[in-house]
Amino acid sequence: MLKFAGNGALSIVGYSLLGMFVAVLTRSAPAAVGVSLAYALVVEGLLVSLVPDQAQWLPGQVFTALASSSTTISYWQALAATVAWGAVLLAAGGALFRFRDVTA
Repeated sequence: MLKFAGNGALSIVGYSLLGMFVAVLTRSAPAAVGVSLAYALVVEGLLVSLVPDQAQWLPGQVFTALASSSTTISYWQALAATVAWGAVLLAAGGALFRFRDVTA
């Protein structure tokens, strides 16, 4: 039970970092919600249908695999990919924020 809760929390952190990156990219919270939902529901769904072999490494697929103990990739692969996607999204969001930050 504790392992499932921890994996679910890591999955939520991954989705949160994805949302944070889109919010920094668009500079708008409502746009970030809309773009993130469209990406997760439409774009990843299309990519899963078009390229199923590589689609398992997309952010949403990896976060879901970690939370649900998917059989498409192993637990350790899902954990490593979640950490990697989280680091990439955090670094990219931080860099965008730093360069766009207005100082007086």
